[in-house]
Amino acid sequence: MNRLLVVAMIVCISALAGCPSSRGPGLWQSDGAIDVSDIVPGDFMPPGDVVIPAGCQSDADCPGGHCNPNTFTCVECLSSQDCPEGEACSKWECVPLIQCDEDGDCVEGLVCDEDKGVCVECVEDQDCEPGVCEDNQCKLPCDLGCPDGMLCDDLTGFCVDCLSDVDCEDAFWCYLPENECYEDLCVPGEAICIGDKPADCAENGSGWIPKDACPDGQTCMYGACVDGPVCKAGSKLCKDEATVLLCADDGYTVTEQDCPAGTHCFNGECIGGCVAKCEGKDCGPDGCGGSCGACPEWTWCGPDFTCIPGICEPGTVGCQGNAVVKCIDPEIGWGDPQPCPDGTFCVDGQCAEQPWVCVPGSVDCMNGAIAICNEDGSGWGVVEPCPPGTICQAGACVPFGPGSCGEAFNCMAQVQCEVPEPVCMEYCLQTPDGQFPELAY
Repeated sequence: MNRLLVVAMIVCISALAGCPSSRGPGLWQSDGAIDVSDIVPGDFMPPGDVVIPAGCQSDADCPGGHCNPNTFTCVECLSSQDCPEGEACSKWECVPLIQCDEDGDCVEGLVCDEDKGVCVECVEDQDCEPGVCEDNQCKLPCDLGCPDGMLCDDLTGFCVDCLSDVDCEDAFWCYLPENECYEDLCVPGEAICIGDKPADCAENGSGWIPKDACPDGQTCMYGACVDGPVCKAGSKLCKDEATVLLCADDGYTVTEQDCPAGTHCFNGECIGGCVAKCEGKDCGPDGCGGSCGACPEWTWCGPDFTCIPGICEPGTVGCQGNAVVKCIDPEIGWGDPQPCPDGTFCVDGQCAEQPWVCVPGSVDCMNGAIAICNEDGSGWGVVEPCPPGTICQAGACVPFGPGSCGEAFNCMAQVQCEVPEPVCMEYCLQTPDGQFPELAY
């Protein structure tokens, strides 16, 4: 199935051997209908062997779909009204809704809208406590206080992710119809061609802004109007092993065609007998439209197509100083630290009112006995006193000889344990630090 393309920059086609700088059969292959030797400068392609695909400009360019006004690409839907019954539009794709008769038919976090027969976020306010339910979506009124990372929209009175682009992280922009931060659709400052129109990326990265069409005798290339066509009329090229690029009869438009399953592109044609190339790979494309495998949980597919252990397990929480951190992704790692409020302390990834007395599981000596810190760090649990003839040092019972000691109670009356030597020495009853030696053997 053919489809028009929009590309964020001029793409160097590297289907066979990298990105050679010269033209020839190594890149733009003959398919039997085209004699490569007939190609001459000016009627083939611009220097650098680049291809400039065209994008959609209206729904008429997208059979069975719609033209996205931001990206100028053909998408399945722009709103849920474009989707068949039982589906909704999410990120410009129609996704099936979960059919239901009762709440038990829905996954955790969703309830059944029995009138519509589908699972939704909410049906009534009690599904959103402490928020309210509007259009099957939970919203949090500003007067209840917006959580960290959200802002109050004075126009609606609800907490939202953003009110303007400055409220979003780098490489994201604020989609005002939903007050949500969306990832940039293009890089500000870049230019492309949408059909015969140059287009610049919007300053906030929210999409392409087309200019006037190029005048007669010129075509759009590198985001600017230049003289001459962009490719050899009617010729074909392998973009990669699964895709054919077709030059239009007028030489001004390039379209893309996917090879059927079980075939691959060679010399501008889809041929059978594709051999998967997975040697040395754990994951990634196999060159035949399939995959070399999926990585196990908590790992990710690295640049060399091997599975790399994740930094952390997604969803787990921990402490970074006195702040809570949550694992976002095995590749990205931990998210931004969320400091605990005054008077609380981070314990096991949660802000708690009671600080640790000791490090959970650590071992120490207390009153001549071995003590282990409780699992919650709330205090010490005595394990066992040291037997006669031994003293507790560094969390272990060790023998001691005449005159040696570990704590004051190991020494006789009128004698104090002198550390760090440590030996028993005669002192007055009250030591300089205000402690009294205790009787021992």
